[in-house]
Amino acid sequence: MIYSGDSIQAAQLPTDILQANPQMEVVQAVWEASSARAAPQSAWADPQFRYTMAPLTIGSNNTSYGQRFELSHKISWPWKLRLRGEVAEHLADAQYANIAAVKLALARTAKSLFADWYYVHQAIRINQVNRDLFDEFRRIAVTRYGAGLASKQDALRADVERNLLKHQAR
Repeated sequence: MIYSGDSIQAAQLPTDILQANPQMEVVQAVWEASSARAAPQSAWADPQFRYTMAPLTIGSNNTSYGQRFELSHKISWPWKLRLRGEVAEHLADAQYANIAAVKLALARTAKSLFADWYYVHQAIRINQVNRDLFDEFRRIAVTRYGAGLASKQDALRADVERNLLKHQAR
């Protein structure tokens, strides 16, 4: 969502940032991948089949061949597979907790930046109100000075304060 002017809502901003941030998709994908790796860690290894063929004697005219068939299967200790599965599950849980940490960091940053944005815009608004008041004060001071009811210092002070506010507004 694109924001302009005063259309930013403090409550909606973190949600919009979380939806638009590509980092959320990355941490979600990392969690899904680590969750998918958890189940195979506790599974038995696949059996292996091997077939070989070679001549029975080397360097003779005998054309008979020997054949060999092998079937093997790696057998792990029972608790080792269970522990590997638990480690993989804990790693997946850690990745899931990372999603929450990224959400909190993004929300914190969004709220902090919104507070800064709000502060600056309110300071600009207050500065404009103060400049308008000093314009009015200067007009009154010049009128009173012209009527002989106030000193020239009041009008000059109003000019100085107005120029200070102009400088602050930059």
